[in-house]
Amino acid sequence: MGNLITLQEFKDYAGISVDTWDNQITALIPGISKMIESYCQRIFGEVKQVTERLDIGESQSKILLYYYPLNSVGSVHDDCAYDENGDLLTGSLLTPNSDYLIYHRIGEITRAAGLFFTEGHQKVQVIYEALSAIVPEDVKLAACRQLSYVWRSAGGGEGKESEKIGDYSYKNSAKLMEDGILGIVKEILAYHRRILT
Repeated sequence: MGNLITLQEFKDYAGISVDTWDNQITALIPGISKMIESYCQRIFGEVKQVTERLDIGESQSKILLYYYPLNSVGSVHDDCAYDENGDLLTGSLLTPNSDYLIYHRIGEITRAAGLFFTEGHQKVQVIYEALSAIVPEDVKLAACRQLSYVWRSAGGGEGKESEKIGDYSYKNSAKLMEDGILGIVKEILAYHRRILT
């Protein structure tokens, strides 16, 4: 996991031209990045070449790969057995489109109609490339919005969560969800989040 935004990207977003709060902001960026990746259940900003082995349940026709979105699938083997070094010994090589379908955006591979994967421990092996080296702009925006809220709530810059002086009072009206993520940030991230059903 890397940082979703740089210090300069946040400063540009927030209109900050001084370096007074650089250390404070820089310290918050990794936590905000991790929060967003955990919420989306995925990694942004890197490409991975993966060999993944999956346990298969009874009558299972779908698998969700750990990393997504998928860039390409090199091979899918079913009914696998491995040698003492952990290398693939036997397995049926499945053919794309006739044996299985790929849903790149969510990292799902589904057997063709009426077919199932072989039940058992690590019975399917998939070799694939996933993720993107570029962090999408809407994800950067979400990180900036969340960081701005957290930073200002902690008294960063001139911002305050709330204050009261005499008859004057102010309260930040941003809607913070139970998990600490702003509602608007969740809306921005909706496309990138995989919901497990």
